[in-house]
Amino acid sequence: MAFSTDCSRLVSVGRDQVINVWNLRTYSNITMIPAHENFESILTLSTGTVCPGGNSYSQDMFLTAGEKGILRLWDVAARKIVHTKPLSHSTVTVDSKSTANSIANLLYRKESGQIIAVTQEHDMCFFDLQSLRNIKTLAGIRFNYLVVKKSSRLF
Repeated sequence: MAFSTDCSRLVSVGRDQVINVWNLRTYSNITMIPAHENFESILTLSTGTVCPGGNSYSQDMFLTAGEKGILRLWDVAARKIVHTKPLSHSTVTVDSKSTANSIANLLYRKESGQIIAVTQEHDMCFFDLQSLRNIKTLAGIRFNYLVVKKSSRLF
């Protein structure tokens, strides 16, 4: 779940493959968007945040992630995806039922302009929000992390 920056709306996602937008003043469902993916995480990007492609939007945008290992930037008002970015750190080919590339959680570091995607395999993938370029990936190995790709600008 993610709140809009003015706390008037709540956007919820889950394994039912839909995005629900709720009006928190009237406690009613504003819209339901078919997403065709089981989502595990969503976060709010506030109005004016510079998003992929250098675009700045006049309303809140939402970033989702889930079983397919793809970051999706949504314009919920228009009911459409405006940008996608698959995780590209994995070299393993998996079938459609595998969870190896699934994203379990998303974090937004506003001060550094970074998105952190945590996979089911405990990898932490750091992305620059403006380009969605992978900055660094920490590979999870039994509660320890191994740096497999590095950049000078992590934090």
